[in-house]
Amino acid sequence: MFVLEIVRPTRIAFTWGWERSDTRVPAGSTIVEITLVPLGGGTRLTFVHRKLPLDMRDGHDSGWSHYLGRLKVVAEGGEPGTDTLADPAVRHG
Repeated sequence: MFVLEIVRPTRIAFTWGWERSDTRVPAGSTIVEITLVPLGGGTRLTFVHRKLPLDMRDGHDSGWSHYLGRLKVVAEGGEPGTDTLADPAVRHG
């Protein structure tokens, strides 16, 4: 991952991909943009993943939705529980 832009506290853009030879999304090949905007008593998060191959979008949409949902739970003070998508082989502890 390489950070492309930071506008504190409202925006971050970074490259995305995997450092594996068996992936169609190699490290640095796509761009993720996250924008935060205050809204009422909360925050609107806008998430855009650019340059992702068309046939990879559904899987990434599911993954990002899963992890953004977990982030929401934590941001609201909750415990997200066991991560059903986590792969122990790639976890960094």
